[in-house]
Amino acid sequence: MSPIRRFLAWWLSELRAMLPGGGHRDAGLGSGRRVRVTVDEHAVVVSRVDGSRVRELGRLPGPAAPPDPSGVAPVVDLGRLSPRDTPCELAVASELALSKEVDLPGAAQENLGEVLAFEMERLTPFRAADVLYDYRVLGRRDGGKRVRVRLSVVPRRLVAPALAAFPGWDLRAVTGAGVEPGDGGEVRLLLRSARYRERGGTWLVGILALVNLGLLAGVLAVPLAQQRGQLAAIDARLEAARARAAASSLLEERIAALRSEIEALHALKSARPSAVEVIDELTRLLPDETWLYRLELKGGKVLLQGSSGQASALVGALEASPLLSDARFDSPVVREGAGGRERFQLSAQVEAIASAEGAAGDEPPRSASR
Repeated sequence: MSPIRRFLAWWLSELRAMLPGGGHRDAGLGSGRRVRVTVDEHAVVVSRVDGSRVRELGRLPGPAAPPDPSGVAPVVDLGRLSPRDTPCELAVASELALSKEVDLPGAAQENLGEVLAFEMERLTPFRAADVLYDYRVLGRRDGGKRVRVRLSVVPRRLVAPALAAFPGWDLRAVTGAGVEPGDGGEVRLLLRSARYRERGGTWLVGILALVNLGLLAGVLAVPLAQQRGQLAAIDARLEAARARAAASSLLEERIAALRSEIEALHALKSARPSAVEVIDELTRLLPDETWLYRLELKGGKVLLQGSSGQASALVGALEASPLLSDARFDSPVVREGAGGRERFQLSAQVEAIASAEGAAGDEPPRSASR
């Protein structure tokens, strides 16, 4: 932002702070006249708030209430309240809304509304078009590289019947208002009509025009009116670029995390010989008169159960393989009748590929024939 625009933004904030009910975003909820719409499962209560005075205007069925058999949408009599100068406070019970803390790159803070709308489906079960939402910045960390945000989301379908009781108002959520939760933990959003105009706005415009004239004559002596359009266009392009950069940063983090998971899975898979290689090695090592009743390969260990005419020689045969180690009998060898065969049950550890290749390099080559 240019020094001129920073000065004007500061000047505007100071002027608004001096207005009655003062401030900009939370003035409608801090004091002054507003409409309050309180929504829970069973009822919607519409009230008029004037400072500390609250007067109920009407009640509507809540989201859990059965639909009106007449099919006629209820309307609340708002009296002389006008959408042009009356904000709306929407207070939704915590069980009907979603409020969560999210962690975002620091570059996203300048365009949090656009970034949260872009990431809404990843952060919540909803699309941005299906919710009313607001956010509040909780703080920064890692030297400003990360920003912590409280995101408040209300599904439109739950409050649509309540907002329909305000025909012609066309209420919309004011993102960035950062309204605090209610005393009962309900999620509160600031809504305004598309036709809303802040009170005192005409006076502020006049003062700003005088300030601009003073700057033109006494300080800058440049045609700010001619440059204003160019600066606005440049700022719009910069804001759009920042929003895209913030979204790209989030995508890069997700890609890096997925790449790390894929590499870990690949390393785990390639660390040991495949089942086919182990079976092939056993076929080469075991004598021809050896029969297997059971072969199990699990957790880097091979289990063998069968019978052989030379069961006592099997441990040495398995130990000679570069793919196997720690061969041992798991139970005593049992002789089978008068045939001279012995029943055995043994196990061996399957070696990692790197160590197996090193062991193979230290041994002379052996023939595969038996």
